[in-house]
Amino acid sequence: LLYKPIDRVTRSTLVLHDLLKHTPADHPDYPLLQDALRISQNFLSSINE
Repeated sequence: LLYKPIDRVTRSTLVLHDLLKHTPADHPDYPLLQDALRISQNFLSSINE
């Protein structure tokens, strides 16, 4: 039961990664997507420690 929220974050991280991959670098949301992906990855890394 406690793994469900973490599983959602993991899936969201994968979605952000794919979205960033298909977003042009000059798009206004690109830096925001980079930040969101970085935050999500850092969160998952801190949980795994």
